[in-house]
Amino acid sequence: MYIKKVSISNFRKIDFIEFDLKNSINTIVGPNGVGKSTVLDAIRLVKAILLPTTQNEGQNTLQHMGIFSPHLGNVQFANLANDNRKNVLINLEFELTADEVKALEVSIGQFAMHRLQRQLPTANTNTFDLIGYISTKEGKERLNTIQNETHQRINELKTSSICNINLVFAANGQVSGENGLDQETVSYLMQIRNYNITKFSYFPPDRTMPLGDTNIQLGQGDVNNQIQSYSTNPQLKFQRLKATLLNILLINNNDVNSVKNDFKLIFDSLLPGKELHGIKLENQSGRLSVLIKEKDSGKIYDIDFLSSGEKGLLMTFYLLMKTMDNEGIVLLDEPELHLNPAVCRSIIPFLNSKIFKAKNTQVILTTHSAEILSATKDDENLHLLHLLDSRNITKILKKDDSEAQDALKCLGVHTSDILFNKGIIYLEGNTDEDFIPIIIGDLISGYSIKSLGGRGEIEKEIKTLQDSDKRGDLEGYHIFILDNDNKPYKGDSSTNVKVIQWDRYCFENYLFDSDVMYNVIKEYDCSNKPTNRGALQQKIKELALSQVNFKAVREELDITIPNNISVKNSQIKDKPSSEVINAFEKTVTETRALFEKFDNPKWKEELEKSIETKVKVYQEEWAEDWKKRCDGKALIKSVHKEFGIKGNLTKLIKDILKEMRLNTNEEYNSIRGKLEPLTK
Repeated sequence: MYIKKVSISNFRKIDFIEFDLKNSINTIVGPNGVGKSTVLDAIRLVKAILLPTTQNEGQNTLQHMGIFSPHLGNVQFANLANDNRKNVLINLEFELTADEVKALEVSIGQFAMHRLQRQLPTANTNTFDLIGYISTKEGKERLNTIQNETHQRINELKTSSICNINLVFAANGQVSGENGLDQETVSYLMQIRNYNITKFSYFPPDRTMPLGDTNIQLGQGDVNNQIQSYSTNPQLKFQRLKATLLNILLINNNDVNSVKNDFKLIFDSLLPGKELHGIKLENQSGRLSVLIKEKDSGKIYDIDFLSSGEKGLLMTFYLLMKTMDNEGIVLLDEPELHLNPAVCRSIIPFLNSKIFKAKNTQVILTTHSAEILSATKDDENLHLLHLLDSRNITKILKKDDSEAQDALKCLGVHTSDILFNKGIIYLEGNTDEDFIPIIIGDLISGYSIKSLGGRGEIEKEIKTLQDSDKRGDLEGYHIFILDNDNKPYKGDSSTNVKVIQWDRYCFENYLFDSDVMYNVIKEYDCSNKPTNRGALQQKIKELALSQVNFKAVREELDITIPNNISVKNSQIKDKPSSEVINAFEKTVTETRALFEKFDNPKWKEELEKSIETKVKVYQEEWAEDWKKRCDGKALIKSVHKEFGIKGNLTKLIKDILKEMRLNTNEEYNSIRGKLEPLTK
């Protein structure tokens, strides 16, 4: 089972919020004091009061949370409500798995008895007390009615496996629940059938560990503490560190290697360089020691000498691996407490692989860690929520970089080091930065994008970074994306500096799919709207081919016009005047020589002929290849003007790219095919 939806009204710091959860890892972020832990407390209260698995679980949980007065025997509503004049409402929507529905059907007799036991007025009614009751006519009739209701409810769950559990704290002090049958259903599935395994567990942020020797009780005398530690009194988890290890060791027939292997998974993933060396009783002091070994130095010491963060993390994840049942629910409050960022980066991957995927266990956690936020955001299968204030909570998707930046700012973190930690993508020019993420945003999430100047500047930057890469002192991963501009890049990529070049003149050349453009332009207000797709395609091609004449003339003039010649500063500085004058004379002579060809009276005819020849060559080459060779930036401007499109040119380009993303085409696949092999 998993919690599909949460609704909280007037509980502690929360006025009203409602949000969905996934059957995976759900991370809640937000500023200090906003109410993240309150969300977990709300879920924990519903579990304790309406879905109890032990006697007096609700009362004991309320007492540990400071909400119940044992000597007065009532709920302290002032410690519970945001507004004392209003009721407190907490609603949870559970979704059961097919296996759980089947388990209910198979054990329908036990399920019916469970329901009967919960409905009897005596709180401590046990199986033996029920014998006399169900032997009476009233008891038999009531049990029969419950069995019929149970059978009907199971059939309903086969169609829709949703159970709504609603808890109400009335302002007058009355506590009640709605949908009693749903409560009994979820409660039955959560029953503890083996005291070492639980369907629901809460891990508080304060993981105070006992130091030195502690009283250890094993066997039946410790069962109650073990069960209480899951949710009712979760601090017991950490106070029972050594007792838990001994319990598990005895259950596994003293198989120390099994325990070592479990610890190895945690150490290797989260705290590399350490391992469990053994468990022993000191001869002289009688102290029970759990020994940790440093792999590099061989140093051995008691687990008490690990840092608070390391002990808390080790205990938390070991208990998750060993005590959580399949298809359970885990609440984790700030698992990163007392840990450095390097360790925090590994928490989500470990939870994902060893808890969620291994046990199909739903994880709901709160955090102040930017690393945990980033790791959750980067995985589309996980769920990131930003609690903004007492009335607003919003999900953050993988593509929502701006929302993630806002969340990080609330945590007081510099965003660039967290969200953009995969590398840097460099673009030629400064316009593509707005457009490229529309097509490949999912591929480049985690990369920062920088626009550079012209080709010369970019190639200098590439060389500098690749030289550094070859020396082994380059930090980060770098990708350069170059326009074609009919100037093929002649260099290669290095290990951490990759260079790709568009197959077409520039990025805008990928826009000119007539079907995509027609779908977009027809929605615009145009003074000269294209009549059909064919007419649009023909006109775009005409506009592209009209560039041929300009291109040919420009190139031939650039060849013909003399280059500017001047005297450089290096020829003047700290030089005698005679040497400077000689340099100037040389420049004048060279300049005169450049103009000698214009003394030929036929120079204009020759220039015109060379232009005509180049125009013919380009017309032949562009006839079928115009999409690759034309100046795409100039062409999209011409299209915008030709059809009198009322609207910003940048918006038009973005709309075309969005249409390409919705209805993928050759151009879309070509763009992604360039980047996909390089992004990581």
